[in-house]
Amino acid sequence: IGISSPVSAQINSEDLPMLDDAFPISQSGIFVYRMQMAINGKNIANLMSQRDEETNLPYQAEHAYKQKAEKGVKITDIVKDETPLVIYYDHMDPDNAQDRFSYMTRVNMPVEMYELTLAESVFDYNVNVFKTAGTMYSKAVDLMK
Repeated sequence: IGISSPVSAQINSEDLPMLDDAFPISQSGIFVYRMQMAINGKNIANLMSQRDEETNLPYQAEHAYKQKAEKGVKITDIVKDETPLVIYYDHMDPDNAQDRFSYMTRVNMPVEMYELTLAESVFDYNVNVFKTAGTMYSKAVDLMK
């Protein structure tokens, strides 16, 4: 009579990622979080932008929506923030000579910095997984010699 633990009975070996999956999974993470860092950097760089060439309004932050893919992660959409802009009175603004009301962007610097730091960490983790998988492959090839 074989005794199996409840943990081993629940694990399906077909669901576990193999070493072959390490490269595409980490590669997708590297791509997605590099894009996330670029988006956060763009949002931070345009924090004080007064005019967007497309809308003639202050810059609207962009957000990337990510989703699990077959092997890894993918960006499904990059959308502009639709949150209403902040309206404030500025009697010195020459652009608004009639009513003196101006608009300010809704880019939130602490949130953008947090997301940038998080994306940087996940990017680094994926780079390390990619390097470790490469090292494991080279060690396996050396062992087969």
